[in-house]
Amino acid sequence: ATIATREAELAIVEHQIKETTIHAPFGGYIKSRNVAPGTYLSIGEPVISVVRTDPLRFCGTLPERYAQLLEEGLKVKLELNAPPHQIEAKITRVSPTLDDQSRALSFEADLANPDQAIRAGLFAEAEVIIDPDATSLTVPISAVQSFAGVQKVWKGVEDQAVEQEVLLGSRRGNWIEITSG
Repeated sequence: ATIATREAELAIVEHQIKETTIHAPFGGYIKSRNVAPGTYLSIGEPVISVVRTDPLRFCGTLPERYAQLLEEGLKVKLELNAPPHQIEAKITRVSPTLDDQSRALSFEADLANPDQAIRAGLFAEAEVIIDPDATSLTVPISAVQSFAGVQKVWKGVEDQAVEQEVLLGSRRGNWIEITSG
C-alpha cells in the first residue's frame, strides 16, 4: 500500500513538473522575462516575450487609391537602414478592409531569415510593385524648379526653352515622376 501511495505521489510530482515547463509554439529567442523565478502566476499572465526570427513579417499599408490593385503574390522591395539594405519579398496577406481612420489598406509580407541577417524590429520602407510593366515620365530632381508652391520644368519647343508647370509624383533616387504637364 505504501509503494502504491509513493508511486501516486511521484506521478503527481512528475505531472506538476511537466506543468511548470513552458514551451513556445515556435522557435525563437527570449526578448524579455516578465517574472522572477518562484513567482506565483495567475492564469494568462505573461511570463516571457519570445521573438520569432525566421520568417520575419513586414507589416505595411498602402493608400486607398491602390486598394483594388493590391493582391497576394505581388512583389515588395524593402529598403532597410541596416545591411542588407535591400530585400525582395512577396505579399502573403492582405487585409479585407481599410483602416477607418487612415483610409489605408494593410498588408503583410514574410521574409525568409534563416541566417539571422535581419534583426526583428528594424524599420523598413516598402515599394509595392503593382504593375512591373508600367512606364512614366521622369526628370532629374535638379530639373524641377519650385516657386510659391508651383513646380516648373523647362522644355524645348521649336528650338526655344519654354517653362512648363507640372505636377510631381513619386521620387526614386535622383529622379522624380511627372504626373501631369
